Amino acid sequence: MQTGFYVGIDVGGTFTDITCINESTNEFLHLKTMTTGADPAQAVIATLASAGIKPAEIVFLNHGTTVGINTLLEHKGAKTGIIATKGFRDFIELRRGARTHVLDPLMDKPPSFVPRRQRFGIDERIASDGAVIKSLNAQGCSDSLITFLQEQKLESIAICLLNSYANNEHEQIIQTLIKKHFPQISLTLSSTLVPEIGEYERTSTTTLNAYIQPTISTYLSKLSERIEKAGLKVPIHIMQSNGGAMTTSEASDRPIHILESGPAAGAIAAAQLATSCGSPNVITLDMGGTTTKSSVIENGAPLSTTEYELFKSNNRPGSGLPLRVPMIDIVEIGAGGGSIVRVDAMKQLHIGPQSAGSNPGPVCYGQGGNYPTITDANAALGRVHSLLGGSMPLDIDMAKRALSRDIGTALAISCEEAASGVLEIADAKTADVIREVTISRGRDPRDFDLIAFGGAGPLQAASVVRELDLRKAIIPLAPGNFSAIGLLSTNLMYDSVSTYIIRTSACSGTSLTKITSTFDQMKSELTGRLLDAGLKTTEILVEKMVDMRYVGQFHSLTVPLSSLDTQALDVENLIQNFHHEHQRLFTYMCPEDECEIVNLRVRVTGLLPHISFKSPIYKPKANRASQNSRTTRLVYFREVMKEVQTPVFIRETLDRDFNLQGPAIIEEHTSTTLVPPDFSVSIDNLGNLILKKA
Repeated sequence: MQTGFYVGIDVGGTFTDITCINESTNEFLHLKTMTTGADPAQAVIATLASAGIKPAEIVFLNHGTTVGINTLLEHKGAKTGIIATKGFRDFIELRRGARTHVLDPLMDKPPSFVPRRQRFGIDERIASDGAVIKSLNAQGCSDSLITFLQEQKLESIAICLLNSYANNEHEQIIQTLIKKHFPQISLTLSSTLVPEIGEYERTSTTTLNAYIQPTISTYLSKLSERIEKAGLKVPIHIMQSNGGAMTTSEASDRPIHILESGPAAGAIAAAQLATSCGSPNVITLDMGGTTTKSSVIENGAPLSTTEYELFKSNNRPGSGLPLRVPMIDIVEIGAGGGSIVRVDAMKQLHIGPQSAGSNPGPVCYGQGGNYPTITDANAALGRVHSLLGGSMPLDIDMAKRALSRDIGTALAISCEEAASGVLEIADAKTADVIREVTISRGRDPRDFDLIAFGGAGPLQAASVVRELDLRKAIIPLAPGNFSAIGLLSTNLMYDSVSTYIIRTSACSGTSLTKITSTFDQMKSELTGRLLDAGLKTTEILVEKMVDMRYVGQFHSLTVPLSSLDTQALDVENLIQNFHHEHQRLFTYMCPEDECEIVNLRVRVTGLLPHISFKSPIYKPKANRASQNSRTTRLVYFREVMKEVQTPVFIRETLDRDFNLQGPAIIEEHTSTTLVPPDFSVSIDNLGNLILKKA
C-alpha cells in the first residue's frame, strides 16, 4: 500500500514551515527552511524535496502564505485604479471624520495605495434602496473611461460605486466595458466582494483586494504549476483569515480573504489544543521572524470579527485601513525575532517594524546582516546558540559586536544591558498586544492560559506570563511549526453578506419573507461553490447570522441564529440574544430601546478529510539516557542581572514525568524554550511543556 501524506505549508517572512503527517503511521515530520523572498514558491518545492516527499504521495495539501500582507507592507502591489461615482472618488482618503486622537492635529493617515490621478468618477447614481436615480450611459462614458485607462496603464481596478450593494447593475456594465477593451486588467467589484453598507469600508476593502490580486494570482499560479508538474494529484487549498480554507481559484479572485492565513492557522491549532488540554480559554502568542500576533480562544473557539483594521496603531481605532471581511480577531505588530532595533536621535530604543527577513537576516546568521535584531539580543545573552536543531549555528560574537556598536555605545551601557533592554521592550510590546486583544475587548487576561508558539514565542512566554499575571504558559510540540499543524485541521469555508436594514418591529409578513429568501439565495450560491469544489451535500454545514444594533447606533454586533431560527426567524428570540450579547461585550443593554437588523450573513463549511492527531509516543526511560547527559552554558537573566550556569535539554529526550525548577533552556528543531529562574517547567500528558511562575 502506497504511503500518503497530509501536508501543511506555512510561508512566513523569515522561514517556510512544512508539517507532514504519514497517514499510515501517524508520524509527524516538521521542516523549516529560509523563505526565498523573491520567489516564495521556490522554498516550498525545495523543502518538500529535502524531506524526500514526492508530490504524488500527497493526499491533502493546505497552504498559508504571507505574500498578500507583505505586498501591502512593502507597497509592491499592482498599479491600481479606482472607479467611483462622480464626486466620490476621494472616499478612500476622506475616510471617516473621527480622529484617532482628539488632541493630535497632525495625526498620520494610513497609507493610500491609489493616488488621486488613478481614480476616475463615473456620472451615475443609485439610491440606498437600489433605485436608479441617474442611469449610467455606457456609450457616453466609454470614450473618457478608455482614455483614462490608456493614459494610466493600470494593472488592476477596484470598481466601487455608491450604494452598489443594493443594486450592482452599473458596476456590471463597467466590468463588461473594461473586459471588452482591456482584458488584461484585473477587476474587483465591491458589490461582489463586499455587498454591504459602509461606503468607505467597502471601498477600502475592494481597493486592497485589487492592489494585491495580480501578485497573489501570479504566485498561486506558479506554485500550482510547479507542484502539479512534479506530480501532485490533489487540489491545493489556501488558508483564509476566517479559519477556513478556500480553493486556489477563489483565493486568486479574493486574496483579501487570505491576508492573515498563517496567523489564522495558528489560532485554529491553538483552539484544538486548548480543548484537548482541558483549557478552553487561552490567549495565543505567535511570535515569528517578522511579526508578533495574538488572539483569544474562548470556549474552545477563536473569537472572530467582521470589522478589522490593517496597520492600526495600538489603541488608536481609525488609524488603520478597514477591512470588511470575516476573520479571526488577531492583533499584530511588527516585532518578531528578525525585527531591527535602533536608537534614535533622542536616545530612545525602538524595535521594528523593519525586519531583517531571511536575507540577509539577523547579524548572527552571518549572511551579511548589519543591524541588530531581537534574535541577536537572544543570542548575545546565551538564550540561543543555534537554530534548526543545531544545523544552523549562530555567530554569537558578531551579535554582541553589533549590539555594542549600535545600542551600547549610543546609550553608554554594556552589551548585556543593551540586549536585556531590547528584550524588555519586546516583552512590553508583546504584553500590549495581548492587552489590546483582551482588556480592550472586555476580557481579563488573568482568566486565561497562554499558548506560545512560533520560532520566538517560547523564548518570550515566561516574561509575558509574569508581566500579565497569567496562569501558565503552554508550549506545544514543534512550536515553530504550530501554524503549519493548524493548516491540517481546517475545512473549506465561505462567507456571504447582504445588507437589509429594517427595524425589528417591522419584521413580519413580507419583510420576513424577504429575509428568508435572501438567506436562501446566499446559501444556494455558497453551497454551489462548495459543490463545484467537489464536496457532497452531506459534507456541507450552514450557519446563519444577523448584524444588529440599537436604532441610532453606528456599529453593529453579529448575532448567530439558533438552529430553531434557521427555517423561520424568531424575532423575539433574536432581540433577546442581541441584548445579552451587548451586555456581555459592553456591560450594559437597553431593553427599552428599539433594535434594527443591518446585515444578513451566511457561512457554509465544507468538511475536508482530516487525520486524527495521536498523543506523542514516549520511549521507556531506559532509552532516554541522554536526558541526564545534558549540557550547560552561561545565560544572562535580567531577573538576577548576571549570567547563570544553565542546563540545556533536548526536548525529544525528555520523559513524560519531567519536572524542573528553572533556570533551563529546552531546545528542539523548530524553536527554543526559556525557563527563567523564577519559573518551573513540566510536561503534560500530551507532551506540551507547562511553564508556571514559582
